[in-house]
Amino acid sequence: MSFKNQLLSPDNGPCLGTLDSNKKQYTWQSYQTVIDRSLNFGSGLSLLGLTSRHIGIYSKNCSSYTIAEYSCYCYGLVTCSIYDTFGTDACINIINQSMTRLFVLKYLF
Repeated sequence: MSFKNQLLSPDNGPCLGTLDSNKKQYTWQSYQTVIDRSLNFGSGLSLLGLTSRHIGIYSKNCSSYTIAEYSCYCYGLVTCSIYDTFGTDACINIINQSMTRLFVLKYLF
């Protein structure tokens, strides 16, 4: 079932999970919550008056990363994933080649 179809379904079930390592269980966000958060974040990005459509996302994989990525898709922006595991030189090369000028960062430490 597609994202849109699931969003419109009566159960609007779990869409995006986050593992709580203390409880060793997942907490789920519904499709509606994910789309609402994505649209809110994307709206905030558009209010910044972007001059570039290329957005770099520097984060470990997590629900915030996914929502930032969906936000970009909703607003016609291009994403570029940047991970600390690439190393400094590779990250600089990716940034330069992708023409990324705006970054979404998640505190990684």
